[in-house]
Amino acid sequence: SFIQHEIIVLPNGNYMGFIPVIEKHPIPISTNYSEIENNFSWEDESIFEDYIEHGLHWDWKGEKIVEWHKDSGEIVWEWNAFDYFSIDDFDYIAGHWENAWDNNQSFDWVHFNALAYQESENALYVSSRHLDRITKIDYDTKEVIWNVGLPWYGDTTIIVAPISGQHGLQVLPNGNIVTFDNGLHSQGYLGTVDPISRIVELKVSQIDSEWIANTVWSYALPDTLYGFASGNAQKLSNGNYLLSTVGKTEGGHSLEVTASKEVVWFCNYNLGDYKNGPLYRAMRIPGLFEASEVLLSNPVVKNPENINLLTSYPNPFNPEITINYRILAPGFIKLEILDIKGRTIDNLKENYHVSGYYETTWNGGEFSSGIYLVRLSNEKQNTLNKIQLIK
Repeated sequence: SFIQHEIIVLPNGNYMGFIPVIEKHPIPISTNYSEIENNFSWEDESIFEDYIEHGLHWDWKGEKIVEWHKDSGEIVWEWNAFDYFSIDDFDYIAGHWENAWDNNQSFDWVHFNALAYQESENALYVSSRHLDRITKIDYDTKEVIWNVGLPWYGDTTIIVAPISGQHGLQVLPNGNIVTFDNGLHSQGYLGTVDPISRIVELKVSQIDSEWIANTVWSYALPDTLYGFASGNAQKLSNGNYLLSTVGKTEGGHSLEVTASKEVVWFCNYNLGDYKNGPLYRAMRIPGLFEASEVLLSNPVVKNPENINLLTSYPNPFNPEITINYRILAPGFIKLEILDIKGRTIDNLKENYHVSGYYETTWNGGEFSSGIYLVRLSNEKQNTLNKIQLIK
């Protein structure tokens, strides 16, 4: 069978993944929902009008979660979204129905994209991109324990949480959930002008008989890194968060962010046109290489928002070096030289800059040979380059 997006190995050695399921169901019409005042956009399409008028059904694509035996490959457990989710729950905003019609395809109703198993609870967690929800399932009974995300029109009980189009799913030892909020509908729950993507850590808890969801930590990405599709978020053993996103510029990107929201590592994978979603998921896997300060350091650490440190030359240098930088948005900036321990030894610039390219020269004649850091910063960013003085 075709496996979509995810396959994991369970503690018993069996494999679990997603298989698409096609069923025929009616095309939703606005008069069936008291909350809707105007027609859905697809009701005005001639082909949909014909289907609706004659009571014809359209192909809906959902998913099954399937467990295969590790030796025989036989299916030993399965869970079908059509049996547990209401088809009155559907995203009528993001254009999934319009896309189905334009491309003569099945309506991509659920679109599971991430799966996790928690052995201590014998429970599954599954992320549905197109329903903008994460669901917790009891493995033994197959019953839904809770759904967290955005409410739609069905009678499904939803613990409301600010996520939409999310990708990636990590269940922490304390039960918190880490995911990449793509933010397809973030204008609604964050009140932003444009959609934004975030790293989000959620805590779902029960008080008396009521379930609630709280955002315990989040980090909003700059507009250039907004990820309309794919991506992943992972909390690392050092307490930092690793994120991958297609972004809005070519290449595909990852960055590591501290709990205090400082970007300490950034990577562009040079994967080509972002519109094709070239980067699905990137995760840090410990144990492949011996960790060391040298291995984990990056000679060029950049935050791709409003300021950029460019190539400094010559590097190595003796005793003068030309430092080039670019300001993408006007603002107050500071340019400093630091020693290898992060102490400021020289202030080069500390004033307001308009957008543009700049260069300045630093003379390290009074300092000893060694590695130094150039730091360019504003109120939101802290960008570093390494330089080497040789005498």
